[in-house]
Amino acid sequence: MPNHYHLMIQLEQPEGQLKELNGRMRSFQTISELMRRLCITYCQKFNYRHNRQGVLFQGRYKIKIIPDDTYAVLVNRYIHLNPVDAGLVKFPENWKWSDYYSYWSGKGDPKNQFTHPSLTLSYFGNDKLEYRKFVNQGVEIDEGARIFPYTIDSEG
Repeated sequence: MPNHYHLMIQLEQPEGQLKELNGRMRSFQTISELMRRLCITYCQKFNYRHNRQGVLFQGRYKIKIIPDDTYAVLVNRYIHLNPVDAGLVKFPENWKWSDYYSYWSGKGDPKNQFTHPSLTLSYFGNDKLEYRKFVNQGVEIDEGARIFPYTIDSEG
């Protein structure tokens, strides 16, 4: 999206608990730290590339906790359809900054090392085409109302 982005992050363990990986501590202890580092690093690289200074993002990031897997699947569809609903592309697969390709293609995007669609796809019998049909059905009005509290568009 031109003015925001969506990340859906699944925690492997409760936030703030340290875990050793390959003999070293994990880099991020909290989502807040991850987001702070992500925004700072992106801003620095963007500013360098475009020969500019200053902040890029207005306001603080927003976190919404999704209560269960069923809602996670629905919010995932919402995220994949966001550029379509905004009129930026006709089909979600045309949004080049999306991980949607990893969900429906026979192979993962080799550039994307962070998307793990297995949880979402398990609700479709691991059938990527069924997930694609699900996304292409769109978000109905009643579903939009149900997932609204778990999107950045809601203030709650």
